[in-house]
This record gives sequence, structure tokens and C-alpha cells, in this order.
Amino acid sequence: MNFSIQPGFWGYNEICEELLKGGWTTVHNEQVVGPYGYKDTDFNTLWMGWDDENAIRVKSEWVAEMGFGGAMFWSLETDDYHGKCGEESALIKTAHRILIGEIQPEPTTTVDPSAPVRLRYN
Repeated sequence: MNFSIQPGFWGYNEICEELLKGGWTTVHNEQVVGPYGYKDTDFNTLWMGWDDENAIRVKSEWVAEMGFGGAMFWSLETDDYHGKCGEESALIKTAHRILIGEIQPEPTTTVDPSAPVRLRYN
């Protein structure tokens, strides 16, 4: 169900519900922060990209490292506020924990740009 009633836009809560229905291939690419998914239908291939908790963690760590005063979310009501895919309001809570220093940044690793990209399919 599309709560936002906007063509081409789903909130994280809607994406979670859609992924739980099954049929989607989720891709985590080392070169891209957030995952994306695709699903073949009778007529075409649907595609969507989103920020998950890991993407929010990486982005929030960058905000903290740069010394910015905070971060912005487009909308609070599109987080997984019912916790269907994990912790309730996981995206907002992850950003909050990083920005107040409750969660320490993970050690950074250097990616060799000449290394082949390895895709992981779930």
C-alpha cells in the first residue's frame, strides 16, 4: 500500500512492507551506501533504492565527522515506526545515537578503486 500517494515515491515503511511480501532481489553494493532492489513483473522490472540503518549510520558518521550541527530527514512518518523490519523508527534512532555520540563510528577502510565490484544478492 502506498501511504504517501505520490507516484514513484515510497517511504521506508512502505519499502519494508513490500520487501516482506517477497519477490524482490536486494543488492548491497560496496560502492553505494544504501541498498537497492528489483522485482520482475509480467509487464516490466520494478526498481527501488533506499537508505537502511547502515546507510543512515554512514551518513550520520559523516555529519558528525564534519562537525555539522545536525541532519535532516525528509519526513519522520515514513520511518518504520511500527518496527516491521526491525527496531521501531530505526532510521531516526540510528541517526540520533550516532549524532549524540552513543554509538562510536566504525573504523574506516580504504577501498581499492581498481578492485572489481562484487555484488551480493540476498
